[in-house]
Amino acid sequence: MSNEKSSEEASKENTKAEAVEEQKKSKIDLANEAAERVEKATTALKAENDRSEQLKSDEILSGNTTAGQAVEEETRTPEEIASRKRIKAVADVTGATWGKKYE
Repeated sequence: MSNEKSSEEASKENTKAEAVEEQKKSKIDLANEAAERVEKATTALKAENDRSEQLKSDEILSGNTTAGQAVEEETRTPEEIASRKRIKAVADVTGATWGKKYE
């Protein structure tokens, strides 16, 4: 009877060890998949950055930049100012965030 119990215990230990080994493998597989996704995203981001740099340099070389040009200041009517103040007050009360266009 003790041989049967030890045999059962050994088989349970083997199945537990196999389960732990499978979990380790699955975690490694998940980590490898995550690393592949990061590499793909990095490659895509680098390509986008290169493209953006090329567009910016083309813009600069073509003379289409606004550097050195006078900047027109935006004039607001008293109604616009009052409206923006109301919007800001409501946003402050409700805790909402709002962008620069309302300032």
